Amino acid sequence: MRASAERIKTVLTWLGYGLLALATLEIAARVEDFWRSGAPLLGNYSIESVFQPSDLGKEGRPGAHFGKWQMNALGFRGPELAPPSGSRSALRVMTVGASETFGLYESPERDYPRQL
Repeated sequence: MRASAERIKTVLTWLGYGLLALATLEIAARVEDFWRSGAPLLGNYSIESVFQPSDLGKEGRPGAHFGKWQMNALGFRGPELAPPSGSRSALRVMTVGASETFGLYESPERDYPRQL
């Protein structure tokens, strides 16, 4: 009976150490995200933070950022749109799509709509 109690105590001790290690890793990851990206220390921090619901599905949240992705004042990925200068008119191209169009797996400024 005594050996069983000792075994349970050992298992609980190691379980506590494991939980402490996981909590330490989570805190370290949150502090790093806060330091590098300005992420909130508490709450959810994911790619979903740059989107908001709309009548057609999801749209970009103006001024939002997550990791390497930055939304401009209109809710589009990339820098602010500049008005055409002088008498020149600007050609605007609209692309529709999902992760590849957004550039989810591309480096900054390397998404295909930006390359157009």
